[in-house]
Amino acid sequence: MYLGTPAPLVSGVKSIPNQTIPNLSALAREFDVPCQRLSNRYHGGNSRSTRARTNLRLSESQEIALCQYIDTFEKVEIFPRRDMVLNAANSILREGQPDASPLGEHWLKRFFSRHPEYRVRRAKALDVERKQSHDFETIQDWYIRLEKKITEFGIPPEDIYNFDETGFRIGIGRNQYIVTREVKKKIFVPINTNREYVSVVEGINASGFAISPFIIIAAKNIIQGWFDATSYDQNIAIGVSDSGYISDELAFQWIQHFHRQTFRKIKGQYRLLLCDGYGSHVTWDFMNFCEKQKIIVFFLLPHASHFMQPLDVGVFHAFKHWHSEAVFAASYTGIGKFTKVEFLTALHTIREKTFKLRTIQHGFRLTGIVPFKPAIVLDNMAEFRPPATPPSPSLLESDFSSGNTPKTARKFEAVGLTTVRITKHRR
Repeated sequence: MYLGTPAPLVSGVKSIPNQTIPNLSALAREFDVPCQRLSNRYHGGNSRSTRARTNLRLSESQEIALCQYIDTFEKVEIFPRRDMVLNAANSILREGQPDASPLGEHWLKRFFSRHPEYRVRRAKALDVERKQSHDFETIQDWYIRLEKKITEFGIPPEDIYNFDETGFRIGIGRNQYIVTREVKKKIFVPINTNREYVSVVEGINASGFAISPFIIIAAKNIIQGWFDATSYDQNIAIGVSDSGYISDELAFQWIQHFHRQTFRKIKGQYRLLLCDGYGSHVTWDFMNFCEKQKIIVFFLLPHASHFMQPLDVGVFHAFKHWHSEAVFAASYTGIGKFTKVEFLTALHTIREKTFKLRTIQHGFRLTGIVPFKPAIVLDNMAEFRPPATPPSPSLLESDFSSGNTPKTARKFEAVGLTTVRITKHRR
């Protein structure tokens, strides 16, 4: 297929202005170019390489929106996969053309050829990412960006939220401590063995309250009896998936659930939502909904949620504990099997014991988010902090030069530690 302009046609077009009444047929024969094409160019037509493309599935403004979606992740160093980009493009297409057929893999290749600023690269190994998640400077920069975002949009603590999912094996508890006179004999207690999986998506607020949960059950269809077991809270939402884990569609349902639960409690103009970006189902529909509702999504660093996420630090450990206690109590009272219905019935009591004001505020405080004190986290990472002034190489050379090897354990240890710190700093 021809996409450019041949040299003879260019020469023919350039020679036209020198003639008062151009003879296009003669010029076409002289330069051996199609007469119709020369006429089109003479009357202001564009070449194939410069005319607007007519076979684009997305308009220019829609492709700009897709680029903004990709850039949103890049700014926080969480990079979308190709399937996420393609899903986002299909969502944008459906907004303008609800009945349009979905885009294919070939469209994605053409998109990247039109936007060479984006490249498909292989992600780094997982263990390297985990190591970088503990990098002092990376974490310090995250807190700087968080403070800037809070200040820029004037977000009060009452409008700061954190959400994440946690999973339960419905009938599996933990080992228990008991009181007995028996010292040597092994003692067993009755326990349920229902290994069905349930995910619970929770959202907490920095002022100390939790919104109603979004429960995801491994099933094909929702059963009315599940809602009967949760009749004490009409705001509970239930979804189903084959695995019991959250999916793109369920994540979109959850953000709508979050909006319904919190929009009447807004103190300022924006809500800040902290979430674990690694592996999360933050689709175009999810982000677009947040933008319309003034919900600012701020991603936690990958593999750092165990010390930077309020839910992980202050709440989920207690959540698992009280679930285990509920399973143990049910076993002791003779319940044959702790099923989905028993789990949903007990969930209200489990959450009452877990999501207390002090427990939630404790999670935000230990992560240095509210009140904003990053030093709470950063001071515990002193071993990762790069030295302000690296030791002089001459000091090391004097200890390791020939005939001057450290003679004592204390001196060898001091030199060894110095060497390790220099290596970390250079990396």
